[in-house]
This record gives sequence, C-alpha cells and structure tokens, in this order.
Amino acid sequence: MNYMTKVFAIDIHGAVSLDEHISSFMSATELHTFKTMAQLGMEVCFDPSSRYIAIGTSDSHVKVFDTVKGFQTHNFLGHRGVIVKLAFYPKVDSLKLISSSEDFTVRIWDLVLNTELHCLRGQEGRVSAFAFSDDLDTLLVATKHAQVIFYNVRDNFKQIGAIEAKEIKGLEEETGINALIYLENNDAP
Repeated sequence: MNYMTKVFAIDIHGAVSLDEHISSFMSATELHTFKTMAQLGMEVCFDPSSRYIAIGTSDSHVKVFDTVKGFQTHNFLGHRGVIVKLAFYPKVDSLKLISSSEDFTVRIWDLVLNTELHCLRGQEGRVSAFAFSDDLDTLLVATKHAQVIFYNVRDNFKQIGAIEAKEIKGLEEETGINALIYLENNDAP
C-alpha cells in the first residue's frame, strides 16, 4: 500500500458563521500530494516560511518535502518507533527540525547539512509538545508523563532544567501534559 499526505488551501477570509467555515473546508483546493510510500504519515508540520513540510511516519522516518517544487528533499533516520511530534525551529533562516518518537528521544536535524545534530535523551515518557522561549534560546519539551524539560539552544541543546507537573501550580495531581505554550511576562493570549 502507498500512503500519501495531501496539502489543501482553504480560504476562510470573510467566513463568519459555522456554516461558512464548513463551506470553506468543503471547497478546499488541493495544492500537493506527498507520497510517503509504504509509511503512514503520523505527524506533519511546516517550516516558518511554508516552503518545507515535514512528515513523521509510522516506521521511524522523518521525511521533508519542498512544497514549491513538490519533491522529497530529506529522509532522516535515527528514531525507533512511530514519530509522534515534529516542529521546525521558528527562525525562518534556520532550517532545523525537531522530532520525537515512541523511543522517548528528541532529535535535532539540520536540513542544510542533511544530518542529525543532537539526540536528546532523558525524557520520562513520550514527548507530547515542544515550545520555544520568546528569544528562541530555550527549547521546552513536555511529556505524557507530566514532565517539562528545558534545553539551552545556544549551548548545543544542553539540558538546563526540568520540572514535574505536580510542581506546577494548578497541576498538583499527576497528569500528562498535552500542549505547551511559552509566554514571557505573563502575556496571556
């Protein structure tokens, strides 16, 4: 069986009601189809410029495609297990990709050098979310086992701290963390 990931353009400008939003989705335009062959795409993310799409597969591959030209540019191997989370480094001119899988590792890939830069170990459980500090100097990694780990991006992703969810006000009960947003100066959305 060959698997594909399809990318659609959806125009929601001017849509106000729920029916208008649903109508926008129903009239989406297919932009590209990316074939992941016999590997089911499990996680997808775009780089900040939307030039590249990364697809994490069910058999440990991280595939990157050029969205303009429509071809595969990278096929990163190193994880063992389903790819569960992907994120591009948010700076447009830095083509770095962060991935995690069921093997509890976080890997940093350099698209320019076409290589793995770092493999971060020590997460207790499957990674559920990534976030960056506003200055992009700190990577935060949350796990399903209620842990947040802090890594210094500028110092080769050296671990600089970790907290358990039970130490966070409001999360005193042991619970997994499913999403993570880093806001400085108590800026609330």
